[in-house]
Amino acid sequence: MLAAVVMPDHVHLLVQPFEGVSLSKLLYSIKNHSAHQITIARGQGGSVWLDESMDRIVARPYRA
Repeated sequence: MLAAVVMPDHVHLLVQPFEGVSLSKLLYSIKNHSAHQITIARGQGGSVWLDESMDRIVARPYRA
């Protein structure tokens, strides 16, 4: 993870997946683990994240 911003109702992450790991698999892992930890901290079950994600690929600027 290169950067993270936690907002009241959503999160922004800037990540660079390891080679061979898809962005969708990485996001699934992050959402799954964080949802589990949040439900433990809350002491109650229920959904944490929406099924959708607004993932975008950000390219590095070319430098000669």
